[in-house]
Amino acid sequence: MKPFYLFLTAMLTSLLTTNTHAQTEYVLKSTDFKIDGSNYYIDQDKWLAIDPDKGHRNASATATVPAGNAEFTIELHTVGENDGRSSYEVLIGGRSVGIYTNPLSDETVETGPKFTKAWGGVSVNEGEIIEVRSHISYTTETTSTRGRWEKVVFSTREVDLGKEEAVAVAAKTFEQTGPDQVMSNGKDGDGSVAISGELKTWHAVTLTQNGPFAHEQDNKPNPFTDYSMYVTFAHESGNPVITVPGYFAGDGDAANSSAEFGNKWRAHLSPDKAGTWSYRVSFVEGEGAALNPAIDDYLSPFHGQNGYFEISNTDKKGADFRGKGRLEYVGGHYLRFAETGEFFLKAGPDAPETFLAYVDFDGTIAMKSKVPLKTWEPHAKDYKKGDPTWKNGKGKNIIGSLNYLASKGVNAFSFLTYNAGGDGDNIWPFVERDTKFHYDVSKLDQWGIVFAHAQAKGIYLHFKLQENELDDNRRGAGKVPSLIPESLDGGVLGPERKLYLREIIARYAHNLALNWNLGEENTQTYQEQNDMAEYILNMDPYDHNIVIHSFPSQQEQMYQALIGHQSVMTGTSLQNPWHKVHQQTLRWVEASKAAGKPWVVANDEQNPAQLGVPPDPGYKGFS
Repeated sequence: MKPFYLFLTAMLTSLLTTNTHAQTEYVLKSTDFKIDGSNYYIDQDKWLAIDPDKGHRNASATATVPAGNAEFTIELHTVGENDGRSSYEVLIGGRSVGIYTNPLSDETVETGPKFTKAWGGVSVNEGEIIEVRSHISYTTETTSTRGRWEKVVFSTREVDLGKEEAVAVAAKTFEQTGPDQVMSNGKDGDGSVAISGELKTWHAVTLTQNGPFAHEQDNKPNPFTDYSMYVTFAHESGNPVITVPGYFAGDGDAANSSAEFGNKWRAHLSPDKAGTWSYRVSFVEGEGAALNPAIDDYLSPFHGQNGYFEISNTDKKGADFRGKGRLEYVGGHYLRFAETGEFFLKAGPDAPETFLAYVDFDGTIAMKSKVPLKTWEPHAKDYKKGDPTWKNGKGKNIIGSLNYLASKGVNAFSFLTYNAGGDGDNIWPFVERDTKFHYDVSKLDQWGIVFAHAQAKGIYLHFKLQENELDDNRRGAGKVPSLIPESLDGGVLGPERKLYLREIIARYAHNLALNWNLGEENTQTYQEQNDMAEYILNMDPYDHNIVIHSFPSQQEQMYQALIGHQSVMTGTSLQNPWHKVHQQTLRWVEASKAAGKPWVVANDEQNPAQLGVPPDPGYKGFS
């Protein structure tokens, strides 16, 4: 691949300098920027860099633009490193031009087209300030990048359409961070379908198709972005008809094999009626097909496969949610089970939020020495013979922890599914911490085993989809504008966020009792929150409860904008000082009802953190 890549780059460079009638180019070297107080130092007399040994992770330098009152193509020339990938943001006049994360280098340091990002059609006014921000990443506790960069180039050219297309191809080439296909000799499946699981109402029914062969780190096609699988399930009565998103499942046994490749593709149904059900597979291929419903390049022999299966009534009793049915929002303050009609009162721990930072999960590492992975060793004794495990007995302790919660009458627990850059910095669904378009299929299958056991024990799943430190490009409760490379699309509903939500929903939405929490102490804008919530609603075939968590001081501003029919939210996740819990819970119960759409209001977190809920006065001397 490397010789071809070099040839393609050379060819594109030739295209960019051919048939150019007028071209003006201005170069701002990194050393031309003001660096006093910037956290940068001058490296090798030619680059700006960050020194992590001084405790710096971010840096920002400014200069005056070299020209203005025109549109420019702006190129940021960064320095690749073999210690990891750095992230950058360019701003002009305070307006973000774009964010870029450079690829890994095979050399200690390396420059060139592979590490250059171009943005076209950027309006620049004379005298404006250009700002370049860098953010380093750690690959171990002691190894990090330095956020090096070389220069910014402003250019204006008269170009024909062909040249503009070449610029677009060049920019995409710069972002290529791996081979097109990791394994080129894999064999596609024949499109055949198998139905598995306990074929009963409310139980998980799994459709597995022998589909196109892929590796989880393939780029062309990327199995997560460039294939779109949906399965439409229909009951013989004509109602319901449920279309669920599918996903790449590796070899079909990745939880046990840790496989990174295979030709198995899956979709899950939790049927609500006994009788005959039909299925029909939709399978589309195309760049970005999973994120762009307009792409309709159907892929044979996978597309159009169809068949039937029989569902009988559930045999589950007691706490097991499969005996109660799916929890549904029914327009009131409490969720209701579809099978039994019972209302649900949630009661369970909101901590630890790093529940999934567990040593037995594949690809799970601790980025902070003071936040080690959990072993759940105290709950080894709570594991029961016959409970699920993976990889020859792994997972017993975390399964035991759920058994313990259930034994104490707890019916809910919460967890983050993404916290890179957050308090724990030890949970992400990707194959690597900063690789947002490639998912770890074995880790996600192992998570699924834990979630399924929780449901069987009658424990509700509180999905916290992101943490405050990484929900957008605003830092902390003060919402200070910052470059936060761990954030998905900087907070907006872009390809990273869409893919993340699609993968989580495709793999876990069939579970019966859960909510999607947009984020812990969320600071996204109203539009970003609403866009994300609407995407979840449209992607989730089961319409689970959608909630959001806020800083206590920001509840009025946030929730007033979301209650009623101003958003698709159906509830909220409250954080308040312990002595204000009743007052604030009642506040949003009544306010949401008055707005015409009663919310499911949950008191999930009490402050201060070191106390939580205090004992009653008089308990063991407490006053």
